[in-house]
Amino acid sequence: MKTSESEIVKLVNSFADFQSQKGNEQCSISDFCMYYLTKKEVIKEHTSNNFEMDLDSQLAAMLSTMSRYANHYTKKAMREIGFNNSEDWLYLVSLLNREAIRKTDLIHEHVSEFPTGIEVINRLLRSAYIEEFIDETDKRSKKVAITELGKQTLYASFPHLQKIGPMAFSKVNQVEKIILLKLLKRLEVFHNKNYKEVKDKNLEEAYNLLME
Repeated sequence: MKTSESEIVKLVNSFADFQSQKGNEQCSISDFCMYYLTKKEVIKEHTSNNFEMDLDSQLAAMLSTMSRYANHYTKKAMREIGFNNSEDWLYLVSLLNREAIRKTDLIHEHVSEFPTGIEVINRLLRSAYIEEFIDETDKRSKKVAITELGKQTLYASFPHLQKIGPMAFSKVNQVEKIILLKLLKRLEVFHNKNYKEVKDKNLEEAYNLLME
């Protein structure tokens, strides 16, 4: 059998393995491509390294480390645009091009503790970057929206902040970025969906709920 035909057979067999692992779950060719490429990398890593931690622990540690690097670069940009921290900027940018939102919903969206989120909102209010008003559907709640000054400040900040992504991911090619983004998005959707339920639970309860 020619080498090319042999490789095709291997690819078909890999696709069959992929489908069997997914069971009844709907999957696309792009999902298979990610599976195939990452499987090859995992095999390569396992044959050349002796892992001290399991994969899940390595991923958690790596994400934490990458977050610190990104925060370090972001702080440099914050100094350039006059913000004290990145959290204020992230809250503000999430209000751009959207309707007014309840304070509690905004805080939840950013996965912040309530007192921390209120401090961020109050700083933005004092800077006149956002405005607040009573929620007409619930008089007990208040909504916030970005002001023209807030928009102008954001637009002026974008050239500085647009340098952060390339600084963090310059060593990853375009295809790898797409794969990485898709995988992280899947995780983000999962944890966002379950965050409210696990927020006030202890470790064991949260573990059992997320592992269902």
